[in-house]
Amino acid sequence: MKPSKRAGNDKLNQALADLIAAQANLVTAQAGLANVQASMQANHLALERETAERFARIENVLSEIQGMLQGLPEAVRQRIGFERPAGD
Repeated sequence: MKPSKRAGNDKLNQALADLIAAQANLVTAQAGLANVQASMQANHLALERETAERFARIENVLSEIQGMLQGLPEAVRQRIGFERPAGD
């Protein structure tokens, strides 16, 4: 027995309905992914900003420490009463 033309059309219509449903699911998933990516990018930018600020503070502290260390030998000399020979 040969399948009727109606049965073929029903299968085609069902396949098209399944395809449309799959495309709708794909669009929904893509929208969700776009939201996740936007959130991750915002978090990444916030972390970059925080890291830059933190490194700037660290560099300032290190600069202050470097200045103190440069003056340390002279401060020690003065503290222990060591006088440099004339001409230095």
